[in-house]
Amino acid sequence: MFFNGMRSRAGGKGGFDVGNARAEREAEKMLLRAREAQEENARLKALDERKHLEAEENSARRKYEEMLAEKRREESLMADEKLKMLVESQTRLQEEASRRAEELATQKAREQLEAERAHMKQEMEELRVQQQRAQRTACEKIEKETRDLLQAELDSRESLWRERDA
Repeated sequence: MFFNGMRSRAGGKGGFDVGNARAEREAEKMLLRAREAQEENARLKALDERKHLEAEENSARRKYEEMLAEKRREESLMADEKLKMLVESQTRLQEEASRRAEELATQKAREQLEAERAHMKQEMEELRVQQQRAQRTACEKIEKETRDLLQAELDSRESLWRERDA
């Protein structure tokens, strides 16, 4: 360009126009290249920005997924802990129910035993009363028979004495 311009000046006005047109074309080419370079730079910058945004988005997505996974682990641990507590509670309740059932069974057995003892005591008392009655009845019968025999003996002796006296 410098040489063209020099030649144009040296050659006169016509040469300057030719050199000027050439310089304008080269300037236009340079502007076009600069514009293309700017567009390429803008495109590359936009591409870099897009890659950067995608990387940030991917990073944010990974962090979110990690956070969700951590939350799920925590929830799973909490659920496991709650389940463990429920199982322990159920075990305690079952043990308590079993203990209470044993206590009730023991208490029922005691009550039943006491009822049987009371019943046996009552039966024994009834048997004692019956035995006493039977003994009294037997004694009364023996006494009556003895009185009857004695009376019969007396009557027989009296009758003998009367016959002898008579």
